[in-house]
Amino acid sequence: MKLAIEQKQLNNLLSEALKFISNKPMFAYQSYVLLNIDEKLSISADNGNTGYSSRVEADIVFSGKVLVPARRFSEIAKAFSSSIDFNLNEKNLKLKLKSGNKQARINCISPADYPTIYHALDGDPVSILSNELKRIVGQAITGVATDESRPLLTGCLFTIGNDFRAQGVDGFKMVTSWNDDISGSQQFIIPGYGLIPVLNIIPDDTTVDIYSSPDKVVFRWDNTSVSFSVLSGTFPDVSQIVPAEDVKNHIKIDTSLLLDAIRFNAIFASDNNNRVKLALNNNMLSCSSFSQENGENNIDLEVENQNNTEDIIVLNSQYLIDCLKVVETDKVDIYWDEPTKPLLVKSDNFNTVLMPMYVRGDE
Repeated sequence: MKLAIEQKQLNNLLSEALKFISNKPMFAYQSYVLLNIDEKLSISADNGNTGYSSRVEADIVFSGKVLVPARRFSEIAKAFSSSIDFNLNEKNLKLKLKSGNKQARINCISPADYPTIYHALDGDPVSILSNELKRIVGQAITGVATDESRPLLTGCLFTIGNDFRAQGVDGFKMVTSWNDDISGSQQFIIPGYGLIPVLNIIPDDTTVDIYSSPDKVVFRWDNTSVSFSVLSGTFPDVSQIVPAEDVKNHIKIDTSLLLDAIRFNAIFASDNNNRVKLALNNNMLSCSSFSQENGENNIDLEVENQNNTEDIIVLNSQYLIDCLKVVETDKVDIYWDEPTKPLLVKSDNFNTVLMPMYVRGDE
C-alpha cells in the first residue's frame, strides 16, 4: 500500500468514521478503521451494529488493505498540516505516515476477520432527498425508547408503502413523521442510537438510496454508505390510541411561544416528576408547574380554541419539549378529549401522541 492524500480530506473522512467506532469493543476490529486501496481510498468503520464506508480519490501507487487504530490514527492525522504520504510494510503491518518534516509509524493488524462491507443490497432502492430523510428521522427518534429492557422499542420503525414514514414509541409517547410523495414496499426497524450519527454526516441536497433485506438496511449517498443491523420482532400497533380530530378540545397555538412556556415551567416541573398542567379556558391556555420545595410558576398564552371549551390536562414537560423543538411549522394543532386520555400534537407531516399524567386533587 502506497498513496498520498490531502490532510483535510483525510481528517474529514476520519471524523465521520469515528462516529461508528465502538467505545466498548467486543472485537478488536470495532476500534479500528479499515483502509482499503484499489482504484480509490476507502475508509470503513463497524461497531457491530452499524457499518460506515466512504471512498475518495487519492494519488495511489500500490493497492492494499489494513486495519489501523482509529483514534490514534485520527490524532496523528490532525497533527499534520499538508499532504500525507502512506506507506505500508505488509510484512510487519507497520503503516508509515509522512507529512512535511513529521512522520509516524502505526502498528496495524490484519483485516482478515473484518465483516462484510455493504454498499448496496439486492432489489430496487427507495430514493429520498437527504433533507427530507433527516427531517423524518430527526423527528421520529424523539419517540424512541432508551430503556434496554424493551429492546424493540429502542428502534425506529420505517414503513414505506403508500407513503414514507418513521415512528418511535416508548410507552409514554408515540412520534410519527412522514412524506406522502414517496412510496415503496419496505418495512424495517433500525436501532435509534445507530441513526443519530447518520443524521450528522448526511449532506443536504443530495439523494439517499435505501436498500433493505430481512437482516440489513443500507443508506447510500454519493460515495458513502451506512449499513444497519435491523431489530427483529413485531412492532406494537398503537394506532388505536391516536386521538381523533373531532374530540372535545382542539386548539391552535404558536409553536415557539408554547415551547418557551413549557421550558419556563420545566424549571419547577423538574422537582415534581416533570409535571406541567395545561388549563384551557376559551381562548386562554394557562401553563403552570409546582415544586413543593422551591415554588411555582405560570404563564398564560392566547390560543385559537376551535370548540370554545374549558378543560385541563397534565403532561410530562420534557416529552412536550422534545416534541415541540422538532416541529417545523409556526403553529401546531393540539387535540385531547379529557384529562385521562392521550393528547395529540399535530403539524405538517408530523404528530406526537402524549400519554397524560394523573390529575391530583391540588391541581
